[in-house]
Amino acid sequence: MGLTLLAISFVILPLQAFGAKIKKVAVLPFAMHAEKDLAFLREGILDMLATRISWKDHVEVIEKEVVKKQLEIISPPINKEKALKVGKALGADYVILGSLTVFGKSVSMDAKILDVSKGDILITAFNQSKGMDGVIPTINQFAQDINAKIMGRMPTPPMYATQPQQGSPIPGKGPLTKVKEKLAGAQKASIVKSFSFEITGMDTGDLDGDGKEEVVLIGTNRVVTLKRQADTLVQFTNIKGKTSDDYIYVSVADLNGNGKAEVYVSNLSPSGASSLVLERGGGFRPIASGVSMLLRTLEVPGHGKVLLGQKRLPEGSYWGPVHMLKLQGGKVVTQNEIKLPRTANVFNFVLAPVPERPDKAYTILLDVYERIRVYDPENTLVWRSNEFWGGALAYIEEKGLEDVESFTKRFFIPSPIYLVDVELDGDREVMVCKNKSMTRRITETYRGFTSG
Repeated sequence: MGLTLLAISFVILPLQAFGAKIKKVAVLPFAMHAEKDLAFLREGILDMLATRISWKDHVEVIEKEVVKKQLEIISPPINKEKALKVGKALGADYVILGSLTVFGKSVSMDAKILDVSKGDILITAFNQSKGMDGVIPTINQFAQDINAKIMGRMPTPPMYATQPQQGSPIPGKGPLTKVKEKLAGAQKASIVKSFSFEITGMDTGDLDGDGKEEVVLIGTNRVVTLKRQADTLVQFTNIKGKTSDDYIYVSVADLNGNGKAEVYVSNLSPSGASSLVLERGGGFRPIASGVSMLLRTLEVPGHGKVLLGQKRLPEGSYWGPVHMLKLQGGKVVTQNEIKLPRTANVFNFVLAPVPERPDKAYTILLDVYERIRVYDPENTLVWRSNEFWGGALAYIEEKGLEDVESFTKRFFIPSPIYLVDVELDGDREVMVCKNKSMTRRITETYRGFTSG
């Protein structure tokens, strides 16, 4: 697996002006009629519609916090007339509203988009099903109808043509510059140890407090820990989960400050996520389990290394914002939301602190097409690569995204991104693997890599 080093260089250039009028859309929070608290689902629907309808230089989705603030002066429930009033106050061309009702196992959802100036209902969507399976495809089709019938935007497949080496600077900013693809003095990769299972994740940390780092591997439903002895790795723990477990990501960090690093395992379940936290103490034991979020540790400017989490839809993909979390009394407690670009998820980004402003950060991430994107502290895109980077085999499946009942989409877990001062010059480089795909990433369901 090859490693490539990148360095950050930002140059301020004049912003380009755009002549065409940008259409504005206000998406109102859906009314939720259910016994359970479905606030996370309401937020997810907002984010899903915003992501699918936004169109650079053509369609702007008004920030949800701005919409919510305007709704504070409107008495519920929100009907067509009140929605139009909100749209006019926000200067929107269109406004979207809807509701979701859960009664027993039956779930119904309806949505509509209104023309603010004319007061007309342009498109409606309705679905009734057992369970939440019908929600995602209905939202997806609703967004596609809006794009095609109102915005004049037809879906286009991603391009996979050969790309030049440099990236594409966004008007107004400078590029992320490639430094080198090989490290001076780096040894050729060699096999240290073979395993009888497919490795889906790896991290290192001092698990037993002896001052030496151990290696932690995960497979589909197992956690394996290894110690270094001379030039090899010796297995000392093999923890097997349930046959239904699906481990996709592992992070190792001592966040509770007891000198022994915890192992944070993201585990998929039919209900969304059922992650766990392990710690060594007379053998490995779970100190938290059944966590309904995907977990990861990360260095966050101004906070140090913290635990992050994000919800996942039942049999679906990432859902809602990324939050900082805290271990407390055997439970994982949600804390502050991290304001990230819409293309970010809990696994695909790192935060690079802004010089002389330690509380601000650039966001560097691998998008769904595995191209690098760089966002400034205000989450404005300033650079993107033309090349593919990363390349991993672990994935999350999302079912029912299309009208075809058997359709399944795979969201491959991005390769880790590291910020490391490799050249010891005081500037940290972005380190990310670059695996070469035998399918050139043309297929969304299957992949394999020949080299890297």
